[in-house]
Amino acid sequence: MKKNTLSLDCFSNRLKFIVKKSGGADVISQKTAIPRRTLETYLAGQTEPKLGKLLSLAESCGVSVQWLATGEGEVAEGMVAINEWVDIPLFDSSLQDNTEESRQRTAAVLPKLQPKLAAKLTQARLLTEIKFRRPSVMKYHLTTDELIAVRVSGDAMLPAVHNDDTLLIDCRQDQLRADDLGIFAIGPQLLVRRLQYLPNQQAQLTADQSSHSPIVFANHQQAEATWIGKVVWSARWLITA
Repeated sequence: MKKNTLSLDCFSNRLKFIVKKSGGADVISQKTAIPRRTLETYLAGQTEPKLGKLLSLAESCGVSVQWLATGEGEVAEGMVAINEWVDIPLFDSSLQDNTEESRQRTAAVLPKLQPKLAAKLTQARLLTEIKFRRPSVMKYHLTTDELIAVRVSGDAMLPAVHNDDTLLIDCRQDQLRADDLGIFAIGPQLLVRRLQYLPNQQAQLTADQSSHSPIVFANHQQAEATWIGKVVWSARWLITA
């Protein structure tokens, strides 16, 4: 196995290595709530973190506390993979699969979402899990336990979204802005729509295709249109069957 050119014998070098692999100092500072200036003193070997911050650094970078603190244990020399890949649950857009087996499989992989959103997703059909590189996810300040993927159907959002596209959804509750692409739970489906605010505290969900009528309601947080999250990535086939 080819060794990394950076010696991992000292704490600061181990920290430099995992911080780089996990998206950089800004990302880790934000994830751990450790001020960037403090983190820099750790990286420079000027100081070392106390136990609480050590635990936070290890958890955020996906390595064992023992390895980070001592260089010994589960993640050792070479460090080819420090949980470099994360598994994101991929759901079908239908919310109609209500079998007990489906609920159990879904519950096992659900990210940590708001209770109302998690309750909606327990009715969805889990298709599989798809892998994303952790540094790529962290580069955009995304939180892996608040990401899901959805395979959508229909032509309502052409040309932005096609039938059978796979979308990555950021489920943090403060991310959606007017006209962003979002996923909403409406009746038996997860639909891709754009949120628009109207006078008198009303809102509507619009499709990019005019053949699909807007869905107007009093408040976008009401049960008839629960916001799941913001679309941040998409994938589709570039060939036709």
